[in-house]
This record gives sequence, structure tokens and C-alpha cells, in this order.
Amino acid sequence: MRLGLALAAMAVLARAGAAEESTERYRSMDSREQAGPHYQRALDLYAKGVGAAPAIIAELDLEIADHPQSMQARILKARVLKGTDRCEEALVVLDDVDAIADAGEFISGGAKFLRAECLYYGKRFAESKAILTTYGAFMTTSPAGRNRYDELRTMVDEALAAGH
Repeated sequence: MRLGLALAAMAVLARAGAAEESTERYRSMDSREQAGPHYQRALDLYAKGVGAAPAIIAELDLEIADHPQSMQARILKARVLKGTDRCEEALVVLDDVDAIADAGEFISGGAKFLRAECLYYGKRFAESKAILTTYGAFMTTSPAGRNRYDELRTMVDEALAAGH
């Protein structure tokens, strides 16, 4: 329900030029967040691939318990959930990321992009496009980010054009 309300609000704000306001009011997330040993173990396990997903999630849950404001642990958890076709669960984790980010008045372009991907894979194309449109400036700060953004935006636009 929070997601639906947030997306409805974003659609209204986007029409009123909120995308520009977002880039002025909010700052991009600083990726130098402190991490504990569970996060490092999760990263080590992440390199082993999808078979390690349950162990990765267990380590990240411990990291989140130790560091309740850890956005990077939540983002990695959402990424693992998405990679194991559990996008609805990933969206719940990303709701927590958004709450932490909103409290600090910053935006994680990576988290917003991950949300747009999950919405796309969940066939919620209009919602995905709204995220991409509103937060694109936070997703395209590097050439690789720009390429990922363009690729997802094309896939979303094609799905919408096909009547999905």
C-alpha cells in the first residue's frame, strides 16, 4: 500500500516538475556507509552466485540487525531477492531503503533503479517508467549507469507500446 501511495504521489509530482525539485532538494547517497563483518561475508558469498542466495540473505539479515540504518545491506538484499525471482520481497526491502533515505533527505539512484527493474519484471511497466522518469538523474551518474538506464527505459517503453 505504501508503494502505491508513493507512486501515485510521484506521478502527481512528476507532472508538476518534481523531478527537477528532487535533484535540487535531495542529495545523492554517499556510498561510504560503514559496514560490519556480516556485510563483508555477504559480499564474499555474492561472488559465488545464485546458489549462495540463502546464505547471503542470512548474513544481510544479521547485518541489518546490527546496523538498522544500513542502506547498502538492504540494497544488496534486494538485489539478491531480485536475482532469485523474488521481486515482490525486494520491493518491500526497498521500501525500507526509501524510508531511511527520505529521513536523511537523500536518494540512492541504485535503489531507485533496482525498484524500477523489479517493477518491470513484475509487469508493472507504468510504475517502472514513473520511477525511471522521476529519478533518472540519480541513475545516470556514470556511463555504465546511463547504459543500464537506457536499456531498461527502452524495455519499459517497448512493453508499454505493446499494450502491456
